[in-house]
Amino acid sequence: MTPFDPASGLPVALALRLVTIAVTLLAGRRHTVARRVAFIGSAIASVVTGMTAAATLWAGAPLHGVLLVHRASQFSLSYTLDGLAAWFLAVLSILAVPIAVFSIGYVADDRLRHRSAFIGVAFNALVGAIELVFAAGDAFTFLFAWELMTLASAALVVTEHEERSTRRAAYRYLVMSHVGTGCLIAGFLVLAAAAGSLSFSAMLAGHVVSGPMRDGVFALFFLGFGVKAGIIPLHVWLPEAHPAAPTNISALMSSVLIKTGIYGIVRVCAFGLGVPRLSWGVFVIALGGCAAPDLRSGTGTARGGRGRRVRLQRRDFRRGHVRRCRGRRPRPACGRLHSRLSAATPGDSQRAARRDGRSRSARRNAN
Repeated sequence: MTPFDPASGLPVALALRLVTIAVTLLAGRRHTVARRVAFIGSAIASVVTGMTAAATLWAGAPLHGVLLVHRASQFSLSYTLDGLAAWFLAVLSILAVPIAVFSIGYVADDRLRHRSAFIGVAFNALVGAIELVFAAGDAFTFLFAWELMTLASAALVVTEHEERSTRRAAYRYLVMSHVGTGCLIAGFLVLAAAAGSLSFSAMLAGHVVSGPMRDGVFALFFLGFGVKAGIIPLHVWLPEAHPAAPTNISALMSSVLIKTGIYGIVRVCAFGLGVPRLSWGVFVIALGGCAAPDLRSGTGTARGGRGRRVRLQRRDFRRGHVRRCRGRRPRPACGRLHSRLSAATPGDSQRAARRDGRSRSARRNAN
């Protein structure tokens, strides 16, 4: 009997997240306590998940289990940890732990402190949903976790909902994500009808559909997973949603969340539908080739995304500087820095110069 049982690792990690969410909600008005409980609990759960993934990779044998069974409908949330799922879970754990530790200090900022409980709860829900996406053993569990991941990430994107651009970014992200989810549901329904089961072991056996039906199912899954992976031209949500989210959430989305789309493409399109057709590979390579000039030249949506990100970073820096200087005695260094920040965006320097010219003219006239 080993001190750590890999078979119970994932259920324990998810149970820890549920307990963390409950305690964070109870301590909602005590911002410091809620923040520390949420992110320290998330880090501990991620460590448990990482140990489970490492043990699975070391043993080389898949793990199977059931998380929840609804007796009336006979629906169940099952999980399967094979080599592919364990690898993605290990990457998630390695990244989620430092992001959670960083979030303890980052969320303590004045503009986010009063939302500590909300961010902590949504963060745990998001990481737990991603873990369940990687470990899902059937279509029902996968779609449940996929939708929970989408809603939790959209809620975190719109954290600073006072900004109109933030609300617009979250709305676009939700619309595109649900278009992709609709494609996934259609694809899973076709496979479930042909296999007579919702289990991945039956649906993704490789010989369930054939001929033109297989090509159509590939197209549905590629579109559904491609939206989440940010594949051009399905990435229209990405340049706005990532900069609008808080820094810790943007890091999680950039490093792990979009990889769930890659995981789905590998799990379903590369292995689950049988030997991939040559035309599928040619299509994917051609799509990447068409997108490469746009990224290399810095035009189109890629350039627009960088511009929006820079503007948001400058906005946050200006807000932090003004907040630190508010209520203090003006100092020359502070004044010079504030003048530079005021002219940080295109066109602001010209407007500042015109205002200075008008003020000098008014002083001369007054004298």
